[in-house]
Amino acid sequence: MTEPRPDDVICGRGADARNHPGNRRFRSLINLHCDAYSSASKSEKTRITKTIVDDVVNKGGRFLKKDMATGSWNEIDSRSCREKTGQSLRECAASKTVKKQEGRNPGVPCSRRGTLLKLQQYLFAKMIEVEVSEKGSVLSSQIVVTTGNATPSSAPGLKR
Repeated sequence: MTEPRPDDVICGRGADARNHPGNRRFRSLINLHCDAYSSASKSEKTRITKTIVDDVVNKGGRFLKKDMATGSWNEIDSRSCREKTGQSLRECAASKTVKKQEGRNPGVPCSRRGTLLKLQQYLFAKMIEVEVSEKGSVLSSQIVVTTGNATPSSAPGLKR
């Protein structure tokens, strides 16, 4: 198979897949249907997934995966197309749920989806207190890990 066309959806990771015009359009379709998908019944979710796949195909797009051994692009079967689309819809719905949860409790990473990076940023920004003497040397440091609704200001022994 030749190189992917602009309407094709590239199955893969990285900047090439993320920035491909067909993948950008695919993500916009996912975002458009995300809310309906998250509140839909199982049969309705199947219909939404099929609608998105059909929309890509009807616009001349294909779902392609690169064969790393040969370097050629191959079209994936319709079941794999629906699986990729369903996974993208689930990730979109989960992402929106996380954003809502973070909005309710700002500054505390959502444990459901928290990544190591989010945890590190939170610890550095909110939970590490270092006392520095006049000479600039470190006298002591304290790390307090809180759970639930606790915040650094409510943690005992933590200076503000």
